[in-house]
Amino acid sequence: MNRMYEEHKALITKAYKLDKDNPYGQYYYGKLLYGENRQESLKYFYEVANNSRF
Repeated sequence: MNRMYEEHKALITKAYKLDKDNPYGQYYYGKLLYGENRQESLKYFYEVANNSRF
């Protein structure tokens, strides 16, 4: 689980520059990592991607 968390965190942080101490970023980390299934996780990932202004 920790490895999965680190990989997702690194991916989102690198792509969208979300700070790990930013509550907004943490919300999406949680949605990505703890989604009920892969499809839900991807949905939140793309939500971040499409709504990012970086």
